[in-house]
Amino acid sequence: MSQAPLPLQGSSGTFRILDSNGISFNLAYKYEPSRIKTRPLHLDGTEFTEVQVEAHYSMEILNTSGTQTLSFKPTSVWEATFGLYALWESPNTLCDGILGPGRKGDWCGVELAHFHIEQEVLPGTSLQLTPHPGFSDSYPVEGGTVAVDPSHLSGIRNAFARPDNIAIAYQGKDGGRFVNSCYREANEKYNPKDAAELRDWDLLVAARDGRCRPFMDKSIFPGMAGYADPDDGYTYLD
Repeated sequence: MSQAPLPLQGSSGTFRILDSNGISFNLAYKYEPSRIKTRPLHLDGTEFTEVQVEAHYSMEILNTSGTQTLSFKPTSVWEATFGLYALWESPNTLCDGILGPGRKGDWCGVELAHFHIEQEVLPGTSLQLTPHPGFSDSYPVEGGTVAVDPSHLSGIRNAFARPDNIAIAYQGKDGGRFVNSCYREANEKYNPKDAAELRDWDLLVAARDGRCRPFMDKSIFPGMAGYADPDDGYTYLD
């Protein structure tokens, strides 16, 4: 059944992070959705609906340490990166598509944007990071992209309009320094010894409500990028 559309609701705030070396910094983020768009998508003979959020994203890092320079180590594949996620608690239409019905209390998420950081940040100084919508520099679409059952479109649209939580993840060889910055269960399988081989692991470092949670990622994965054509026709829902 179609649901009445909810007004789009953005989010902004500042996360205060302290690493295991005693270095503190702030991450100030802003997520301002402007409209949601959709188009048909055919994958292996199955009809889906692709849903995307067009939005403005920003993130600024401030080194609040008194004397220590802030630096981050890239993975073996890409630069050190912060990811901005929208999260939802099951049951809801978005989570049910990947978790299945009846999974009350489980969480799913979609990466809205990511921000690389290569520069050092001197004590007391700040740096505005460049936003890259979605989860990959090479994926040619907006952030917040999912492929869903067409009959669930109105519920998915409303989920995107009102995320339950916003969280920040980190990818870098030095991820082990942030293991304790979040609720431990969210990172319980993380082994700092594996950091040099990191490719797909996102280590949660902060959440809007103060508690990070393990979740299933619902974003379209890079292997599906060949199906995306940013110039193909979309229908705007807002």
